[in-house]
Amino acid sequence: MRHPCKALLDRNAIDVTLQIGLHKDKALPDVPLVMDLTDDAQKKAALKLIVSRQIIARPFAAPPGVPADQTRILRSAFDAATKDPEFLAEAKNLNLDVDPVGAAAIEALLKEIYASPPEIAKLASEFVRDSP
Repeated sequence: MRHPCKALLDRNAIDVTLQIGLHKDKALPDVPLVMDLTDDAQKKAALKLIVSRQIIARPFAAPPGVPADQTRILRSAFDAATKDPEFLAEAKNLNLDVDPVGAAAIEALLKEIYASPPEIAKLASEFVRDSP
């Protein structure tokens, strides 16, 4: 994905003070994550519930009931495509970042999100409602 502020970052024309996500952007290793703002386990879980959507913002999905062998083929093909040297060269020429999240990581994250206790979902809702 093309970073919306890449030119500003490259010229040091802006200071980024906080990252909203589960993992730090490689271009901003010294900028803290929102997850770093608290040591409270429930608040961290609520923040994770809120920001996890960024990890799965543009998913590739198949319909329910796809046989496991076909799912493996699709996942393998996607992984291979995102590592293809010609594809990566084209993405670089277009100034696009290619940093896909693997299917296993997405599946684990979704299971974790859907297993969130009601009190965590309520706290996340309060965070969103009370945000400016």
